[in-house]
Amino acid sequence: MIRVVARVWLKPSKFQDFVAVAKELVEKSRQEQGCIAYDLVKKDESMLCFIEAWQDQKALTLHTQTKHYIKAKQAFSSLVSKNELEIFTPLDET
Repeated sequence: MIRVVARVWLKPSKFQDFVAVAKELVEKSRQEQGCIAYDLVKKDESMLCFIEAWQDQKALTLHTQTKHYIKAKQAFSSLVSKNELEIFTPLDET
């Protein structure tokens, strides 16, 4: 299993716009084969975090090639000021 933590810092006053795009991304991503979990959480209205779990690297790679992911990524470019992506694997898979 692969876990992804993607942190995003929003440009000022972009929270509602970001959430509108992100809701569709979350909904459609949860339907993908190989998706175990896909959640969006917030610290406040300027910092949010996607927390994801994927069956394997292949599932994660296929996710980044979907129409809804590409569409959201393009929309996020005008809403996000900074982002960080970290990928984790369980200790028992090393």
